[in-house]
Order: sequence, then structure tokens, then C-alpha cells
Amino acid sequence: MRVAIEENMNIKEIEREAENIVTDIINYIKGVNEYIGVGSITQKDVTTSTLYKDIVKILEGRSNLEIDEEILIRTERVKKVLSNTPYQQIWNSNLETFNKTKIGEAIVFLENTNFMESEYITQSEASNLLGKDIAHITNMIHRFEPRIINDRRMVRRSSVIAYKNEYEARNKFKTNEEYMSADEVANELNFSIHFIYKLLKEGELSKYAVSTAGVGLYIEKKYVEEYKKRRDEQRKKYNMFDFLGTQETALILFNKTPATISNWIKKGILKNSKKVGRNYEIPRSEVLRVMKEEGYENADTKVENRDRTLFQYIKIYTRALKDNDKQQQEGILDLAEKKGFKDYMKVTREAFNKGEEVYIPDWVLEEYENEN
Repeated sequence: MRVAIEENMNIKEIEREAENIVTDIINYIKGVNEYIGVGSITQKDVTTSTLYKDIVKILEGRSNLEIDEEILIRTERVKKVLSNTPYQQIWNSNLETFNKTKIGEAIVFLENTNFMESEYITQSEASNLLGKDIAHITNMIHRFEPRIINDRRMVRRSSVIAYKNEYEARNKFKTNEEYMSADEVANELNFSIHFIYKLLKEGELSKYAVSTAGVGLYIEKKYVEEYKKRRDEQRKKYNMFDFLGTQETALILFNKTPATISNWIKKGILKNSKKVGRNYEIPRSEVLRVMKEEGYENADTKVENRDRTLFQYIKIYTRALKDNDKQQQEGILDLAEKKGFKDYMKVTREAFNKGEEVYIPDWVLEEYENEN
């Protein structure tokens, strides 16, 4: 924790202190932080972050006694980040200790200047500033740091402006067809929001837009499309016949739980398995090998029956999609889920929606195409 010694600082000291604070926070916060960034952090990331720039301006304002509306807005943004760090914990438990940190002293000083009295406006003025009715201001009152002044409930101008900036920024991304929110990407790819953050950290969705605090995470559509293309190519390379999913391997072939199959993969019993999304793709050859080593009778026949059944499910489901037969679609999906084929039916639907045929290798077509 950085502790203030001298009252005034030169620009180099201010920049060094801001860098130290941002580094402290980055080291503390694990995972995704929409305000600071995503993934591994370099020194350049620290000194180009919005948080670093805000802290520099706050410390400069405190050192030079220059207080204006922009400084107060920056203070609000920094406080939001501090609320998730040890700084806020110290602030809550021991205000005097927090006041001795450079950033804490600067924030407290700014919040207690005489300028703050003129910083509060009426709810009617806030309504005009936002272009919203009074009811909206009342519903969002907690966002605007209300205070009773001269027996009237007032709201803080900088908080209203910060909210307005967030609202406009959010709408800018929402109305921009080149961007998708993290939730929209999760729905598009049928992944959890946590898995989207994981893709970002791993560089699978290599470019993203991080807006100011409160706006959220928006990702350029072109990078989502690139990821989908890579995933489609991967599906062709690791198709549903050359590779088997965890659930079907467990239920159909080994009569085990999916958790047991996952443990086998982690222990290296089923080799060369690849995790895709929430599932594993297990090489068909590995399943056969382990079945034979474990003494399962008719291993080849069991796997061939699985291939034949899956192929028929795909044909029937594709026909039901073409005929728009909802009842048959629901029926085959229920059966597919029991067989562990649910993900394959999803791939079949995705291909149909794009006007494509689901990828099926030649050897499967040659083996089963003419069967009834």
C-alpha cells in the first residue's frame, strides 16, 4: 500500500505513484476487470490504462489545488475500482489509515472542498441534464449520491454526468452493428459468460473493446466470426464420428458416469482427448483401444452401432428441420439427449440454419448411407 510522505508531489512522483497503485490493484484483482483490461498485463498496459490516467489527474489536481468537474468525474471512476481492492477495505475499517495513502488523501480532500456545495443540483436539474423524467431520477437516486441541503434532496452533478456518459457510451456500442456485448457473444456461441472471458484471456477472441466502468465489455463482431470459422474448421477436423463426446462415451460404451470419463482423460487413460467448450472430444480409436484393454466384449460392434445410430439421428433431425416438423424435432432431441447426442443435434441445427449440410466423413456415408 502506498503511503503519503510529502504533501506536494512533482509530475514524476505523481506518475510513479499512479503506476504503483494501478499495479497493486491489477495484482489483487484476478480474472477479468472491465475497467483495467483482460489477460496478462504489461507495464505499458498499466501506464496507458484509463485508471492510471485518472489517478494521475487526481493527484495532480490535489497537488496543484485545481478542482473542476472533470476531476470529480475521474474521482468517481477511481472509487468504483477501489471498492474491489484492499484500498476500500482499509477505507471501510480505518478511515484515518486510508487518508494517509496518497490516493486516499487526494480523494478525501476533493470530497471535502467548498466546491462540493456548488457541485449538488436539484432533481429537476438532473432530469434536464439527462433528458429523463423525474421518476427516472428518483429510481436511480442511489447512483447520484443524494444529500439533504437546505431541507432539499439534492444529487451530485458529477455523478449525474458520469451516469450520462456511461449511458451514452453503452448506447453507442449497443447501436453499433460492428460490436456485440459479452452476453450476446455468449448466446451466439452457446457458451457461459465465464467461458467468453476465458476465450478473451487465452486470445481466442483476440480483440475487444473495453469501455469505461459501468458500460460493460463489447467485442468486435468480426473477431467473433473469425472464432466461429476456426471452430467450424475444428469441427470438420475433429468430427463427430472420428471423435466421441464425454457423455456418450460414458453412457453408451462404458456404462460409467461422465465424471469418470473426465477423470480417465485427466489421468491419461484416454489419450489425445481435446477439450472443446465444456465437453471433451475423445478419439474413436482411443475409445476402442481402452474398451478392448478393459475386456469389453464386441467393442467394435458397439462403436459401429453408435456410429450407425448417430448417422440415422442426423438424417431424421435434418429431415424434420427441412419439413419444419416441430413435433418430430422435439422427439429426436429427447432421444438424442438420452444417447449423449445432444451437442451433435445442435451442430446439425447450426449447419441447417446456415444453409449447409452437417459435416459427415466419406467413410460414414459409404458405410451407412444406403441402410434403412
